[in-house]
Amino acid sequence: MNEFTKHRGDEHPDLGEFEDEGELYEFLEKAAYYIGRVIIEFNALESIIEYFLAENISHAGNQDNTIYIFLSEMMYKGKAKSLINLYGQIIEYADAELPQEELLELQKRLEKAGEIRNDYAHAHWQEIYPKGYVKVKTRASRKGVLQKYRLFDIEKMEKDLDFIMETPSIVEEFDENIADLLCSRK
Repeated sequence: MNEFTKHRGDEHPDLGEFEDEGELYEFLEKAAYYIGRVIIEFNALESIIEYFLAENISHAGNQDNTIYIFLSEMMYKGKAKSLINLYGQIIEYADAELPQEELLELQKRLEKAGEIRNDYAHAHWQEIYPKGYVKVKTRASRKGVLQKYRLFDIEKMEKDLDFIMETPSIVEEFDENIADLLCSRK
């Protein structure tokens, strides 16, 4: 179980308790490296998404600042969705051989990267349990207040960091494939 959701008033599953604050701080010292790196690497991913949006829209990349007027006002989710939609339009327009499944996989990866970043950035780290569970989201609905808890052990944090660090290369490779398609159609 990597995550669970519970009603706010319900009892926690047996997640244990830290013996003292020293244990908590010791875990947070180890986790701080991964928390910081996930945020740093995610910001690099967001910059790459901005660059490829600008490059594909203006064909001038960093030389044309006009697109950055709009990008600076967008959140990550909007940028990622816009890039996916732009790639989809390019594939359709070019009547390309690139399968839509690859685009869907890229979309899922960008969405997951955003979820990982949000979990790290919004986690209630001062309330971590010894088994590594931390509250990452509270959501109110007609059915009550739900809280989502996620596992953050060192092994899981390493996997999250690797996922975030690999994603820019995957975006770059996909963009190169799009550029190759366009060049072969000219």
